[in-house]
Amino acid sequence: MKNGLMFVKLVNPCSGEGAIYLFNMCLQQLFEVKVFKEKHHSWFINQSVQSGEVSAP
Repeated sequence: MKNGLMFVKLVNPCSGEGAIYLFNMCLQQLFEVKVFKEKHHSWFINQSVQSGEVSAP
Protein backbone atom coordinates (compact mmCIF):
# COMPACT_ATOMS: atom_id res chain seq x y z
CA MET A 1 0.00 0.00 0.00
CA LYS A 2 1.55 3.30 -1.11
CA ASN A 3 0.10 6.76 -0.44
CA GLY A 4 -3.15 5.29 0.85
CA LEU A 5 -3.76 3.42 -2.42
CA MET A 6 -4.53 -0.29 -2.46
CA PHE A 7 -5.36 -2.65 -5.33
CA VAL A 8 -8.04 -5.19 -4.41
CA LYS A 9 -9.67 -8.05 -6.31
CA LEU A 10 -13.38 -8.53 -5.70
CA VAL A 11 -15.38 -11.46 -7.01
CA ASN A 12 -18.99 -11.22 -8.13
CA PRO A 13 -20.77 -13.88 -6.03
CA CYS A 14 -23.31 -14.67 -8.77
CA SER A 15 -20.97 -15.01 -11.75
CA GLY A 16 -17.73 -15.89 -10.00
CA GLU A 17 -15.97 -13.33 -12.23
CA GLY A 18 -13.26 -11.26 -10.60
CA ALA A 19 -12.54 -7.58 -11.10
CA ILE A 20 -9.63 -5.44 -9.93
CA TYR A 21 -10.21 -2.14 -8.16
CA LEU A 22 -8.00 0.66 -6.88
CA PHE A 23 -9.14 1.89 -3.46
CA ASN A 24 -8.07 5.34 -2.26
CA MET A 25 -8.31 5.07 1.52
CA CYS A 26 -7.64 8.79 2.12
CA LEU A 27 -10.49 9.97 -0.10
CA GLN A 28 -12.68 6.87 0.40
CA GLN A 29 -12.98 6.34 -3.38
CA LEU A 30 -13.09 3.11 -5.37
CA PHE A 31 -12.01 2.92 -9.04
CA GLU A 32 -12.48 -0.10 -11.30
CA VAL A 33 -9.32 -1.00 -13.24
CA LYS A 34 -9.97 -2.02 -16.85
CA VAL A 35 -7.50 -3.30 -19.43
CA PHE A 36 -8.01 -2.63 -23.12
CA LYS A 37 -5.74 -3.85 -25.88
CA GLU A 38 -6.73 -1.89 -28.96
CA LYS A 39 -4.74 -0.59 -31.91
CA HIS A 40 -5.91 3.03 -31.47
CA HIS A 41 -7.01 4.55 -28.20
CA SER A 42 -7.41 7.81 -26.29
CA TRP A 43 -8.41 8.85 -22.78
CA PHE A 44 -10.67 11.55 -21.38
CA ILE A 45 -8.67 13.24 -18.61
CA ASN A 46 -10.52 16.10 -16.96
CA GLN A 47 -12.04 17.97 -19.90
CA SER A 48 -9.55 17.02 -22.62
CA VAL A 49 -8.78 14.01 -24.80
CA GLN A 50 -5.29 12.52 -24.39
CA SER A 51 -3.82 9.99 -26.81
CA GLY A 52 -1.45 7.21 -25.87
CA GLU A 53 -1.12 4.99 -22.84
CA VAL A 54 -2.01 5.69 -19.23
CA SER A 55 -0.63 3.56 -16.41
CA ALA A 56 -1.42 3.37 -12.72
CA PRO A 57 1.18 3.33 -9.96
